[in-house]
Amino acid sequence: MPLDEPESKLVEDAMIAFFAELKYAPSTLWVIFSCINSYFQQDFRVNMNGFPNLRRVLKQQTEHYVCSKAAVFTPEQIHHMVVTWSESESHRDRVRAMVVLLAYYGLLRQADILKIMPKDVKWNVSENCYEVNFPYKRKRRNNGLTYYIPGKYSKYVERYVGELADKEESRFLRNMNERSKARIQNLGPNKMAEIPKLAAVLSGEDPKLFSSHSWRRSGATNLADGGCSRMDLKRHGQWKSDTVAESYIANSRPLRLQKVNLLKPAHLRTSGNEKPSAITPYLPPLPPIENPVLA
Repeated sequence: MPLDEPESKLVEDAMIAFFAELKYAPSTLWVIFSCINSYFQQDFRVNMNGFPNLRRVLKQQTEHYVCSKAAVFTPEQIHHMVVTWSESESHRDRVRAMVVLLAYYGLLRQADILKIMPKDVKWNVSENCYEVNFPYKRKRRNNGLTYYIPGKYSKYVERYVGELADKEESRFLRNMNERSKARIQNLGPNKMAEIPKLAAVLSGEDPKLFSSHSWRRSGATNLADGGCSRMDLKRHGQWKSDTVAESYIANSRPLRLQKVNLLKPAHLRTSGNEKPSAITPYLPPLPPIENPVLA
């Protein structure tokens, strides 16, 4: 039965005191609010949406909250780290280069990268480059994602694939003992999380600003800067809504320069057909995508 006014006020005060003690981000507090509200409605027929003071307290915490997002790498930085690590004699560096290629060009999450098997990375004769087939289902969807790694990196991928020729049943990303040259273990999430930090140091950036999600955000940002349509970006990043896709796109320097250029008088604007330079990071358009997963 519905609560009367004194009981409702008592429950609301208790909820305000409960949420005041939680040390979470405002977005997490709203998730907790939703879970508790569902429980109250089901078992006690109490709707917490009717608690104006509680909702006011939660909204006040949201007003000045700025969600921290992983920083992004430019295409030039990506190319530099891939070449540097791939040409290293250390197997661990070559593994790091493969992580960058798989994550950046596939816009993959960390958990997805770790699932890739050697059989999923094959040479595509018609496209003259390596093809990555990501067949793993997400959120009850069985469709996969197919994307390509640029041909200029083929020799690096070929060298790494040759080292895994006798381990088809293992994961694609594995650490190797430098002395015995024997694969010792699959690359785990902890080692994976260190790679963007090392990449940031290699690129002269602050490692605290980068995480494993930087690969996904970097790919989305550079695709948008390169002129990729919103629909193609959603397909490749496996996003359903425009809002979620746009949240991955950083306000990068090329985008800011483009806005400034549009605000200039017509006779002072630079041509939009100019070849991208080191100041204007650019990611070439992606090849056709087969069977995209919209998650």
